[in-house]
Amino acid sequence: MSCDFTSRNNLKLNLFVKGFGHISYAARLDRLKAETLELRRLKSDLTMVFSVIRGFVDIDCNSVFHVIDCESVHTRGHNLRLCKQHCNVNCRNINVWNRLLAPVVNSDSVAVFKRRLAYVNLVNFCS
Repeated sequence: MSCDFTSRNNLKLNLFVKGFGHISYAARLDRLKAETLELRRLKSDLTMVFSVIRGFVDIDCNSVFHVIDCESVHTRGHNLRLCKQHCNVNCRNINVWNRLLAPVVNSDSVAVFKRRLAYVNLVNFCS
């Protein structure tokens, strides 16, 4: 159903944007130098995880995620790794979060996080 909805919206968009009438979704993205919807959602989800963990939103991090204590467990990468078993929300992006580099995860603000995340190749995590 969502594919039909997306196709109808793409058809409407093609009517408004000259030259995009018979071009595939991938070709339109390439011409516009835009990211796929799945990649934009992934970046948005990672930004929300960052905001919750760093306390930039009014959500208790401990009620949503279990951050691994890196003092007692030696891990590679950054010090804000999440434990999948104790995650109380959809855990689809926990693996991606745990693979991010320390400079990205340890950013001082959401704007810096987004800027650094833009340089990370996340295409492999999108199906």
